[in-house]
Amino acid sequence: MTKLAAGRDVSIYTISKAVREDLGYKSFTLRVIHLLTEKQKDARVARGKDMLNFIKSSSSPSLRFFSDEKLFNLDRTHNRQNTRWICKDPEDVSMVFKYKNPASVMVLGVISSDGDINQEVYLEVLRDVVVPWMYKVAKGRRYTFQQHSAPGHKAKRVQAWVLGAVPHFWKSQE
Repeated sequence: MTKLAAGRDVSIYTISKAVREDLGYKSFTLRVIHLLTEKQKDARVARGKDMLNFIKSSSSPSLRFFSDEKLFNLDRTHNRQNTRWICKDPEDVSMVFKYKNPASVMVLGVISSDGDINQEVYLEVLRDVVVPWMYKVAKGRRYTFQQHSAPGHKAKRVQAWVLGAVPHFWKSQE
C-alpha cells in the first residue's frame, strides 16, 4: 500500500481506507504450505504412535540420543511482514511452496558443499566422533540411539555397524 500511495501522491491512510472500506479488501501475507502426500502423512502418524508406545514401555531406556543434521536450504525466501497481497479472500493469496528436497547445504559437524552426507561420511563421523561421545556421556547407563531416515542413515552398511556398536538402536525403519 505504501507503493500505491507514493505512486499516486496521496496519504497511505487514504489508500488503506479505500482498500478496506470501498473495496472490502484486507492485506494478507503469503501462505506457506508443506507438500506432503497422504502416504507421507499416514507414515508419520504410524511412526509417531510406534515411538510413543516404545517410549512409554518399561523396557525403554531413559537416556536417548538422536542424530540429525542441520539443513540450510536455498528455497525461495520471502518476508511475511513485507510481502503482502490485497484481496477479499485469503484463498486468492499466492502460495510459497516448500519442497521436500530443495537445493541445500547440510551440516553435521562438517559442511558438505553439495548438500549431501553420504553413508561413508556418516559412518566415519559415527565411528570416530558420535559413538565415543555417547559412551562418554552415558557413563555406563543404558541408552537408546535413534536416527531419522536420511539415505546415509538408512544404508544397510551403516545400520549393521550401528547395531553392533550401540546397546539399543532404534532403526530408521521402525
